[in-house]
Amino acid sequence: MKETKKTCYWERVRFDGSLQNNTYVVMDGGKLVISTTSLDMARMAYKQALDGKHVGQQLEEAAAGGSTPEL
Repeated sequence: MKETKKTCYWERVRFDGSLQNNTYVVMDGGKLVISTTSLDMARMAYKQALDGKHVGQQLEEAAAGGSTPEL
């Protein structure tokens, strides 16, 4: 069985002719981890994804508990 390598990265997304702020996305293994307008939040999410933490799971758990996650 072949071992597949996970690819984790973040990038800035900007649409042509758009007046909106930059959007930053963090991808891990082809799946969206987070999309945000905050560069700091994108960098933190990227670092956590590299460490093997699932940011989306933390957000879901916090929302279910009625609190704000500490990322």
